Formats: sequence, structure tokens, C-alpha cells
Amino acid sequence: MAFSHRVYLGLGSNLGDRAANLRYAVRRLPEFGVEVLAASPLYQTAPWGGVAQPDFLNQALLAATDLAPAELLAAVKRLEEAAGRLPTVFWGPRVLDIDILLYDELTFQSERLTIPHREMKNRAFVLAPLLDLSPELALPDGERAAACYARLPEAEKAGVRLYVERIGGKTHMEVIKTVAEMQELGRRWRAEGKKVGLVPTMGYLHEGHLALAKRSVAENDLTVMSVFVNPIQFGANEDLATYPRDLAGDVAKAASVGVDYVFAPEPADMYPEGFAASINLTGVTETLCGASRPGHFQGVCVVITKLFNLVQPTNAYFGQKDGQQLAVLKKLARDFNMPVKINGVPIVREADGLAKSSRNVYLDEECRKQALVLNQSLQAAKKLYDAGERDAEVIKAAVRAHIQTASLADIEYVEIVDALTMQPVSRPEGQVMLALAVRFKTTRLIDNILLGPDE
Repeated sequence: MAFSHRVYLGLGSNLGDRAANLRYAVRRLPEFGVEVLAASPLYQTAPWGGVAQPDFLNQALLAATDLAPAELLAAVKRLEEAAGRLPTVFWGPRVLDIDILLYDELTFQSERLTIPHREMKNRAFVLAPLLDLSPELALPDGERAAACYARLPEAEKAGVRLYVERIGGKTHMEVIKTVAEMQELGRRWRAEGKKVGLVPTMGYLHEGHLALAKRSVAENDLTVMSVFVNPIQFGANEDLATYPRDLAGDVAKAASVGVDYVFAPEPADMYPEGFAASINLTGVTETLCGASRPGHFQGVCVVITKLFNLVQPTNAYFGQKDGQQLAVLKKLARDFNMPVKINGVPIVREADGLAKSSRNVYLDEECRKQALVLNQSLQAAKKLYDAGERDAEVIKAAVRAHIQTASLADIEYVEIVDALTMQPVSRPEGQVMLALAVRFKTTRLIDNILLGPDE
């Protein structure tokens, strides 16, 4: 369901389990007609005015709603009361306090409600999480939220601290923006003997990425997820400029599954002026996507090597959907004696079988419908293999025939390769990967399936 209005909400709590109170609000807002699109990290700050009371936890939300401003105010007040807030308590400790900060580009004032919130420009504990969600946010009067924050007293800004919540040994989410800070943390963790999991991503997270993160959280002392659209793995005519990005949403999703740190550097910090390094692994990179995307895997190897050097992980997690990339990175770690275990995680699919991918958002309705032939063709191939067929050309021909029933499908490749070396095989022996790349209009999708014994 599409909602008509985008709103920013400010949440606060300083009574009881403060973090749990904020999670409760985020979880229940949809019941009150508000869809949460993104949530900032939590911040801890001293109370603003009034009686002496405990420190607050604060958070900002980007949300969507069909409610008019007065209706939205009534809805959030009902949620506050549902959480246990007494409507007569204004300045004292509060289980939950929800403010409407912004509502579209609207300027609105009534006896009970002012939009934008009358004090938001003067409060660091409001602006700090708000800027995590939207660093370039412009207010209805044209002033940028970042400019409002910049002119606040340094002492006030210093009093707004990222909140670290200990839950079963895990921390609340923190965002690392610079290479220097990430490197210092990596060195410290290595010295302390921490078991660190790394989940490299290009962001715009979906359930496939979160499956990697959940695996890492379960197997390590702490988990770092990188969110970095790596420019050097894109070709000249590929979708670097339009690749979907949503850092605020990514941070919220990472936090929801227990990730401890999101590393989100700028390209100029990762590749400063004069950067000229390259890594070329022969053999495993020339087939499949390597044949059609020259330079792609060199860029992948460089960024992963940098991430390994910065984070110094014990384990790194990659999805089987990018099967060739997984094989390339296993070889990279072996060839360079990198002290990190490369873990492959099975493909996560939509309910109808389409492999989860950040690029799925490019598909229009008809392309999305026709893209189902990809997994259908892989399952048909598996039936042939399980029935005893071992002629790779016969299996590939069956896959192509099924894909071609979709009028918009433009096949780039259908290949059967050794699962480790990525070299084509004529008769599958041991574990092999049936891989395909197909375009639907301008959107290129890849998928694969492993056949044979698990090696």
C-alpha cells in the first residue's frame, strides 16, 4: 500500500526499559496508520528542562501515512498511552514521547500542534538522529537541518551520545564513516582476540543480505556490515550512478538483526587521489560474468582486500547467488594466505522463487512476472540431473528453451562450470554450478544452482 504523506517523527523514552519502549513504538506504529520506512540509531541525552529525571534515549523515524496532521497527532498520543504514558505527565519521566517533526513540506499550526516542531532547530538530540536518516534534509523554510545542527553549541552536541545497548553480549548499532576509525577498531579487536564477522554489501539491503548478517551474528563476538557501492567494480556503461541507495534504511535493517557496526565510507576515503592498486586472479575470473564484465572481479578483489585489511575479520559471509564471486574470493583468500574464513550462504528467494537482489527494484510489473522463468529453468535442470542426465549441453539447452518462453528475456549466458574453478564442464562430475545471466529490458539478473555432491 502506498501512503500519501512522508513524515519525520521524534521518539524519546526515559522510564523503564528505554530501548524496549522505542522498539515497541516502531513495531506498533503500523497499527496506528503509520508505516516506518527507516529508523535512526539510538542516542542518549540529558533531559531538556523541567524536573530532575533520568537521561532520555532518542530516535528519529522516517515514515509514511495517509493521516492528516491532527489525525496523526491523535494516533501517536494513543500509542503513547498504549505504551503506559500518563496523558497528564508533561515534564516528568515518560515511558514514551512521540513528536511530529516534519510533515511533507507543510507549515502548520494549531492550538495543539506546530509543524515543523517549534524547537527542532535548537535541539541536538532531535537533529543528530534526523541527520542520520537524511543528511541533506531541507526544512520547509529552505534551511538545511545540517546547518541548524552546525550552529548549536559544541557542549550541547557533545551531550548527545550514540547509545550502546548490551543485549546478550551484543551492542546496539554504531555507524563508522571513516577508514581511519574502522582500521583502529579492527586493530583493537584483533589485539583483544575478538571473533569478528564481516558482511560486505553494496547496500539497499534485502532478506538475502540479512540472512548473511544473522549467520554472522550467531557465529561471532561481533559483526560488521559494510555498505559501500564500490565504483571500481562497475563498467563504463553499467548502473553505478543509478544503483539503489538507502543508507538510513540499511542502518535500521542491520540493527534489527543484531549487527554491531555498519561501515559506510565515502569513495574518496576508500580510493584517495593517486590510488592505483589492482588485483588480477587468472582462471577463475574469465568465465561467466568475468567474460561479459571485464574488470569487474578485479574491482571486487581490491575492495574486499581493503575491507579485510581494515576490519581484520575472522569470518566473512557472501551469498551463493553471486556464485562466481564466492569462488573468486575463496581463491583470493587462499592465494594471499588471508587469515579469514570465507563462508557461503544459500540463496534467499521471494515466495515465488525469484532470487533476492537489490536490482529487482528496476523490474517493471511485466518484467518481474517474466523473471520467474529463471528459477523455474534451474529447477527443471535439477530434475534432469537428478534423473541421471549428465550431458551438459542437453541440460543447458533445456534451460535456454524454458527461459525463451519469456518474451522479454535476453539470455547473456547459460553455463555449467566446476563449482571451485569456474571452468566449463561437458559432463558434470563432482559439484558443479549451473549459472545464468539474463536481461529483462535494461535489468540484468543472475541466478544459479549447485548440482552434485557438496564438496
